[in-house]
Amino acid sequence: MAGIYNVAEFKVNGKILPYSQVDEVRWNDVVFEKWATLSIRSNRPVLTDEVDYETISADDKGRNYELAGSGGRHYYAYRVDTSKQTLFLENKNSHYQNEKLVLTYIRPDASTIHLSGLNERGDSISAILIRLDKKYPLKLSRRKALKL
Repeated sequence: MAGIYNVAEFKVNGKILPYSQVDEVRWNDVVFEKWATLSIRSNRPVLTDEVDYETISADDKGRNYELAGSGGRHYYAYRVDTSKQTLFLENKNSHYQNEKLVLTYIRPDASTIHLSGLNERGDSISAILIRLDKKYPLKLSRRKALKL
């Protein structure tokens, strides 16, 4: 699932919310990292995790380098139950440590994910995610000329 996904459709309590950069509820994009982190960009305010010292955590849940100082995304540790097609999300930001989401997913094809469940407010949500074909120039062309 690793990749950047545009939120093509987003519903709250069965009502479609159109794309908006100012809506605090609607998701704009979702990133699944290669490791067990998922981030959601929306206009929902984020209390940033700001520290003036460096810490090194042995467990993934304690690592906050992704979200430290980031005000535009909410970062979640996640685990997957493939037999039930369920994602268990836990907000990694210490200000939102009680925020946990349980979402079911359907993969109709390799570039689409349908998510549904309850958001942090207890509202029913549904999102259709479409994977973006993001190119990474450094990865594509380490030693040869690159045509974009």
